[in-house]
Parts: sequence; C-alpha cells; structure tokens
Amino acid sequence: MACVIISHMPPRTRPPLDRFVEKFRQDPATGCWIWTAYVDPVVGYGTFLMPRGTTRAHRAAYELFIGAIPAGLTIDHLCRNKVCVNPAHLEAVTQRVNTNRGPGGRQFACVNGHLMTGDNTGGRRDGQRYCKTCHRDKARVKRAEERAARLREP
Repeated sequence: MACVIISHMPPRTRPPLDRFVEKFRQDPATGCWIWTAYVDPVVGYGTFLMPRGTTRAHRAAYELFIGAIPAGLTIDHLCRNKVCVNPAHLEAVTQRVNTNRGPGGRQFACVNGHLMTGDNTGGRRDGQRYCKTCHRDKARVKRAEERAARLREP
C-alpha cells in the first residue's frame, strides 16, 4: 500500500495588517520602524507574505498603510534605511528619482560645489563623470608647477 503525504500550509486567517504590526519595533532616535522578521541577507530588505505572495516588507507597509503603489513607481526610503517600514519614511517615486537619491546616485554638484550641469560635466570611458571646472583648475595648477620646475633647472 502506497503512503501518500499531503503537505499544505493552512490558509492565513489573520489579516495582513495584524500580522505586519507584530514584525517591527520603533526606533525612538530615528523614527524608523525596524523590521524584525526575516531580512534577505543578499539585498538587505525585509520580506512579508501578502495575500498575493511574498513581497518586500517596505512595499507591504506602503500598501497596508497608504494604498496601492502607482504603476511605474517604486518605493524610496527617505531615511535611507533598508529595514525601515515606517510609511512616513516611504515615498512612491520613479526608479530614476530613487536611484539619484541613493548612494552612488547622480551628483548634482562636485565636491567643490560646482554644479554638474551638461556644460560643466565631462564623461570618462569607464562611465564616470567629472567636473570640467575642477579638471581645468587642476590642469592649470599642474602646468604652472611644470613651468616653475623648468625655470629652476640649470
């Protein structure tokens, strides 16, 4: 006689919001709601089981507390904390805005404060951008040093 094993998870009977509020703690110093349930070690975001399937915890927070995420938008952490699920720290934005706000995003000014406009921004072969004003200033200083060194030579 064959043995049949039936394995299934019981349906979630508790509403998602009730389950969600048990999975974070509030950080009084930052106002962040720190996700205390599973965090994906590869990407650093929390995960949560919604009725339609598993999703990122910050996306679930937005949907549960604010509403549906508009088509074509992604959720940005205004606090820059990947494990924060505080809806006040989340904003639906385009992927471009989200990328530009994040670390390694587009700089709008160089370290010396020059605006990185189209006229003042150069591009290297490796894709890196540089400030043309700073580049010209460095080249000017280097030429002056080389000139001074040639004058010192006997």
